[in-house]
Amino acid sequence: YSEEFTDRLPFANYLVKAKKDGFITMIYRNLPVFPGIESNQTINFIPQNQVGDNVTSIVIDAIEPVDL
Repeated sequence: YSEEFTDRLPFANYLVKAKKDGFITMIYRNLPVFPGIESNQTINFIPQNQVGDNVTSIVIDAIEPVDL
C-alpha cells in the first residue's frame, strides 16, 4: 500500500503468539509486516517458575513505525 495514495496503512499488523513448555506464553500485538520484506521477531521467553502460577501470558504491544 505504501506506493499508492489510499487511506489504508502502508503495512499489515499481525499478532504473534509464542508458546513453549515451562515458559510464559508471549503475545506480540501490532507487529508491522511489509510486503517483500523478511522480518525476524526476537522472543524472550520467561520461565514459568520466575513469575508464579497465576501469570499465564505476557502481552507486548509493538509501536507503529513513524518515518515510512
